[in-house]
Amino acid sequence: MTIRSKGSPVKEFILIDAKTGMTLLSFNQIHHARKRSIYDNNNGLNSWDLPGSEPVREEGDPVSGDAEVNYAYDYLGDTYDFYSLFHGRDSIDDEGMSLIATVRYCDPELSSSDCPYQNAYWDSSQMVFGDGFARADDVVGHELTHGVTDHESRLFYYMQSGAINESFSDVWGEFIDLWNGKGTDTPAVRWLIGEDLPASIGVIRSMKNPPAYRDPDSMLSPYYYCKNEDNGGVHFNSGVNNKVAYLLTDGGTFGGYTIAPLGMEKVAKLYYEVQTNLLTSGADYQDLADALYQGCLNLVSEGVMITSDCTEVMKAVNAVDMFSLPTNCKNVDVPLCYGGTPTDLLFDNLENTARGLWQKGSDPNYWYYPQNPNYLTPDGFDATYSTSGKYNIWGYDYGGTYDENGDSNRDGTSDYHIKMASNVILPLSENVFMQFNHAYDFEYSYDGGVLEYSTNNGTTWLDAGNFIVVNSYNGSISALYDNPLGGRKAFVGTSHGYLSTKLDLSSLAGQSVRFRFRIGTDELGDSWGWFIDDVRIYTCSAPDPDTMTVTAPSNGGKYMSGGIETIRWQGPSRTAYVDLSYSLDDGKTWAGIEKNIPGNEYQWVIPIVTQNKTKCRIKVNGFDEKGTKIGADKSDSFAIEVLNITSPNGGETLTPGGIPFPITWKTGATKNVVAETQLFFTLNNGGTWKLITAPLPENPETYGWNVPLLKATKTKCRIKVVLKDVAGKTVASDTSDATFTINSSP
Repeated sequence: MTIRSKGSPVKEFILIDAKTGMTLLSFNQIHHARKRSIYDNNNGLNSWDLPGSEPVREEGDPVSGDAEVNYAYDYLGDTYDFYSLFHGRDSIDDEGMSLIATVRYCDPELSSSDCPYQNAYWDSSQMVFGDGFARADDVVGHELTHGVTDHESRLFYYMQSGAINESFSDVWGEFIDLWNGKGTDTPAVRWLIGEDLPASIGVIRSMKNPPAYRDPDSMLSPYYYCKNEDNGGVHFNSGVNNKVAYLLTDGGTFGGYTIAPLGMEKVAKLYYEVQTNLLTSGADYQDLADALYQGCLNLVSEGVMITSDCTEVMKAVNAVDMFSLPTNCKNVDVPLCYGGTPTDLLFDNLENTARGLWQKGSDPNYWYYPQNPNYLTPDGFDATYSTSGKYNIWGYDYGGTYDENGDSNRDGTSDYHIKMASNVILPLSENVFMQFNHAYDFEYSYDGGVLEYSTNNGTTWLDAGNFIVVNSYNGSISALYDNPLGGRKAFVGTSHGYLSTKLDLSSLAGQSVRFRFRIGTDELGDSWGWFIDDVRIYTCSAPDPDTMTVTAPSNGGKYMSGGIETIRWQGPSRTAYVDLSYSLDDGKTWAGIEKNIPGNEYQWVIPIVTQNKTKCRIKVNGFDEKGTKIGADKSDSFAIEVLNITSPNGGETLTPGGIPFPITWKTGATKNVVAETQLFFTLNNGGTWKLITAPLPENPETYGWNVPLLKATKTKCRIKVVLKDVAGKTVASDTSDATFTINSSP
């Protein structure tokens, strides 16, 4: 149906499922809802203040004589239409924001060798394209999507959150490219970013094969970038999620998994759910892995996805090791309690900024809570970088300023802090901990941050470093250049994004304590500084164990081939991450599941086996933050089944005649497609088998059995189900676990 309104510009096309009543598609057909304004900088020859002196083409204007202007106009329209059609979104901010772009941009203050400008970017209010960059529809969609991200998840443009930010722009840029039917769309360039850029620039990235451009296609790839350039590798490390988007859309085999294609529409809706509802500004790849699976489950409830789609999502996530920590830059997130459950003595997720739990020290002080406005706000800096909600604490690593000659125009150095405004009374318990999430990027070891505590209401402060059990100080502040904290152990350099630091406060049990975060700087050189979120002081109901222990699977159990099950473990407080492996022969041989897994659980996509396996095991190897192995454990034996008869499965009494008895079974993933099903029964515990019926087509997983009338009661009856492929080869088989009885007594 089409809905119109006389009083407002509405012409909404709505497609509704006649059976379910669910809205399948909804978008506004009034094209002038788009508000495009294109400016031409003429490679720096026109006014260079963005966007420019006046637009050369606006919404509804005829085609311009400048091809760059027309490309930008058309592709911005395509991007708007894609978001409107697939997501019901009205422009960048979902409120009809004008689409402003400047083409052929070049800053005239740059040297002539830097013009034409060889890039494109989003500047928080408009798109900017160097000469030739507006010719690529995926690049135009990419830059506009940065604006969408700014108004939704607000992914901080740094380290892993920045890589996800970049990847989201690649994902939608390529979807728009594949959808609009413009530009070069041959199979050879599918999933390439920038194939329509001028030849002098060339393709930028490949989403199908990121290593072709030296980008990682997994978290454990040798191409994963662990240095500081490019804001921590935001463009390089986008390859991890780019690979996932490709696998989910087109399908493929990678990383030991074969993923069935979901198609562009489903994958676009999945990423939109994640972008708009599930990620925070400080999200990392582990958060994205969780969000993709949860997003799929959310869309199942909305009728967009089906349950089996979510298995494909988890396979794709695991194929690129998205739950793993990069080998050379592990930003570890640890559980609150490995033993028992947590009870908070203090928890501040920082979302209530009027709560009054934090106090800044005397000026000059470059701590900010809430994080905005701040010292760099006039320069357009947004310090929002949080692991929950919208707010965080931010301490700027202020290193002084420079005069026109490049000399420092500030005397002295800096020492500033933010502290808890009141004490927390610690109970008389051995299981008292503190944990906080934080990310830091200081000027090498010249500046740094420390955590301090006081037990006398803030009169004196002592270093809390000795209490840290995971993610402790990673170096010392240089004693050179007069840093007030020079020579002290501290958080220095970069954390490579958010991590969680855990302290064991048992030695302070019974005392009143408060904490403060303190930064010391020398007089020159600044950096991002210190971001803090989710501060917690708490107890655990049981002590953390002294050894590694697999807690699930436990006590045996049956798991379906290709299904998803949760592996859980416990370890000492200092456990930073684990390696997981599995065995199908009771521990004689082992195959890897995943490496560098933080936390205490993992969603395992069970391998597809060709026959039921009954002596399977899980092994966990635990490591501390330095990579030293601290323990290992193996699970109890469990079964992985391709086929599992659920009824009759032992102990039942079946009576001939009357209503047929339902034989039922469950089927996991199979290596070959099932073409037919054969059913048998035995009266002598498997000595001989009799056919129940002619082969059933495909795999119905149920059959109504007319139980035969026997001469005497039989107590050793079983059922066998056999699945065969088109060539007649057995795909899987199973028999009842125990015998049942056919009661033929009069």
